[in-house]
Amino acid sequence: MVPTAVYADSEGQATLIGADLIEAVTLIAVLPFWRDLAKGFALSELGSDLRADHPDFDTERDRLLHTLGLAPVSEEEAAARLLAVAARTAPDYVPRVPDDDYGRFQVQ
Repeated sequence: MVPTAVYADSEGQATLIGADLIEAVTLIAVLPFWRDLAKGFALSELGSDLRADHPDFDTERDRLLHTLGLAPVSEEEAAARLLAVAARTAPDYVPRVPDDDYGRFQVQ
């Protein structure tokens, strides 16, 4: 298996969020609302809502990426990369929960 970054929540949902930790951190920093993209919300709408609530978002995001030495990417590129990596989640990267049935997470 190649290195990957998997997101798994307490509700039993899981998805790949990056080819590696560096990509995952970059994509999440650019799109902190990434989970809503999979629910069908428009990128422009999510970005507008975020900036309405956090007017300094762009400055803080750029500062974070610079501090971590990560290359900035556009929101469109980040969304495309997130959707592409998420599409590779099943069947190889679905976490298992050690319970009575050794159940699998549901892929987001």
